[in-house]
Amino acid sequence: YDPSNYGAAPATARIPPRSAPIAAGSPAFAFLDLPLLTGEEPATAGYVAATQTPWPGGVAIYASPETTGFALRSVVPGPCVMGHTLTPLMPGPVGRIDRAAALRVDLGSGMLVSESLVQVLSGRNVGALQAVDGEWEIVQFLTAELVGSGIYDLRGLLRGQAGSEHAMRSPLPAGSP
Repeated sequence: YDPSNYGAAPATARIPPRSAPIAAGSPAFAFLDLPLLTGEEPATAGYVAATQTPWPGGVAIYASPETTGFALRSVVPGPCVMGHTLTPLMPGPVGRIDRAAALRVDLGSGMLVSESLVQVLSGRNVGALQAVDGEWEIVQFLTAELVGSGIYDLRGLLRGQAGSEHAMRSPLPAGSP
């Protein structure tokens, strides 16, 4: 038995792997005062949209009736597609597809896709547009055409969904969330 034959071979020291980067900063978020969309939500339900790049894995929502004593209310599990309008939008028909109007939107991140009429009528491609006075109009769209980096033209609009026709403005100005 010769110990030199079985000893450890010389090697360079290993460098430990770097830990995952920590997402710094605050997410962009919006509290949306919307009508109940599916009818299955509790009467006290609310909507929150949040996004951040890179996505931190979830955004915690805390609530309190005061400035202290906050309790965890919910966690936003994934980023929402958020942006703003680039063109004004005039009021349109309610209860039928507006094939004449088009809305150009600029997204900070995320993407939009076109859907069939059946999918849209089943609840796909729902968005919310906020007027200057804070009212939210629920819209749906059939076609999302990518026309630039993060810029889409939305066509085949269903306006004033879920009883939000009162929120249509003449016009909804460019720059609206």
